[in-house]
Amino acid sequence: MKKKEKTSIGVLHEAVDLDAAVAYYLYHYYRDPKKKVKPLFESEQNALINVPEGVQVFDRGWGPYDHHRPGGNNLGEETSASLVAKELGINNEPAVQELLELVKQTDLGGVTREFSLTDISKALQRSELSNEERLELDIACIKAGLQFKELGLQRDNQKCQKLILEFLESLKEKDEVGEAFEKFRRYFNTLSHKDFKRSFDLVEILSGQEALEFANLGEKAQTPEEATKIATEEATKFVKTLLQYIYEDSVEFFKALDILNDPKQSNLWSKNGINIAAVNDCNNKKISAAARNMGANLIIQRDKKGHTQIYFDSKEVAKLVPDDPDWIPDLVAAVFRLEELLVQNRLTNGQLPEPEYLARADKIDEVPEWHYFKAPALKGVKEPPGRFFQNGSLTTQEVPLSKIPWDTALYLLDSIAIFYKNFRWKKWLVQRTSYYFPPSKKKPV
Repeated sequence: MKKKEKTSIGVLHEAVDLDAAVAYYLYHYYRDPKKKVKPLFESEQNALINVPEGVQVFDRGWGPYDHHRPGGNNLGEETSASLVAKELGINNEPAVQELLELVKQTDLGGVTREFSLTDISKALQRSELSNEERLELDIACIKAGLQFKELGLQRDNQKCQKLILEFLESLKEKDEVGEAFEKFRRYFNTLSHKDFKRSFDLVEILSGQEALEFANLGEKAQTPEEATKIATEEATKFVKTLLQYIYEDSVEFFKALDILNDPKQSNLWSKNGINIAAVNDCNNKKISAAARNMGANLIIQRDKKGHTQIYFDSKEVAKLVPDDPDWIPDLVAAVFRLEELLVQNRLTNGQLPEPEYLARADKIDEVPEWHYFKAPALKGVKEPPGRFFQNGSLTTQEVPLSKIPWDTALYLLDSIAIFYKNFRWKKWLVQRTSYYFPPSKKKPV
């Protein structure tokens, strides 16, 4: 009697991203592609308290495969994927090394290359797919990209161009091409350059998937020619599926532009070089990208559940205070955390934390509603490191809602835009505490 194979369990966060997917894949599948693994998707809190002993957690939980640390003590240029690779001793293998560099650039630096694994994974993350479906497609792309590298396959840009044309033709038949065509046109034209290379892009994924399909056919095909034909058809079908998700994600970008251009749905204003875009009660996941495209360098969005995200164009806000590039993002973090403490009556013995503490990266215990992400500066990446300040996100839906009213949030950003060049923290503190606790009221003890 054949012994039943034990199924391993791996825990990831909701709306899995590329770092978590690569970490999960390398740990469970890289050495044993046929291994049985069951993914579990847990909230950040559950990853800390509800995970069985011996089960690995990726990109969450503060364990050995999580590069986040409490109090903002992140691990430099490490990602969850690189931590796994180092433990397995595969971090110096050329194909894995190239994959890890890609993960680092997107997860820590916010760099996305069009039609590469970073772009595909983000489109999947923002899609309506289930967590299991996203992870399955992420892993398929990772495997195909690694296969391309490990077999030393040659790029065939023209084959990918032909596939893109076929995909666009199918959209034309449904009259669905629209403005999203521009993104496809850029990549298509770039592929015309015979020496063009982009790591883990659709060209490499297509060829790698063909090789995987061919290897998996075994004796199902009568001849090598038949096997090649079937493998090509299956790989083409797979890549066209990816193109559909990229296309749908691109359509959301143009819907976001429409929202931002509608004064009934958004507020846009500028003061002292800070260009603010504000959108309330909106789940469009491309608002930040579209707003930056329109010149905004500080973006606030509140979704239909009430979670709030604040994004920065790091390069542009850094120019406003060149001696202290993080001055504006740090000020936003401190001002909003202070407001949260006041609006929720969380003063302890009438005391408030110092502004330097309120501006700390990651989370602070006193204000669990907000997370301040400060990416490290990466070698070889020209773009300044990313900054954003969030009350919940795609991957942390369990975070309690901020109690700061929307109009108050806009007032805070407007005040920062007016006073950031000469901000007086003590004066601001007096103003905001007096607003919530006028002299006639006693401060909470």
